[in-house]
Amino acid sequence: MDDDRYYDHDHAGNIVRYEYDAGCITYSHDTAKNPFSIIYSDAVLKVNGPRFTTNNITKETASNRTVRNYACTYNSEGYPTEKIESYDGRSQRKTNYYYE
Repeated sequence: MDDDRYYDHDHAGNIVRYEYDAGCITYSHDTAKNPFSIIYSDAVLKVNGPRFTTNNITKETASNRTVRNYACTYNSEGYPTEKIESYDGRSQRKTNYYYE
């Protein structure tokens, strides 16, 4: 049995909708550069799923109405230095980014 997956992209190359056999997830993004865009080409970003997009995810909403929000703090070059993920209004995970 195949698991069909479909991605819709916005004009910047971000995945804004991901459909799969069990449902779908929609994504909102900021306008700042995703740290992975430093490492990977645009072509790689477009085919490797929502975490590897051009900009940073700010919100994801699943078809079961689960909502995750992401709040970022940015450096002077516009890249995130900290990301806090929250679910149901409670912080769940904090990620720090360091650049050389």
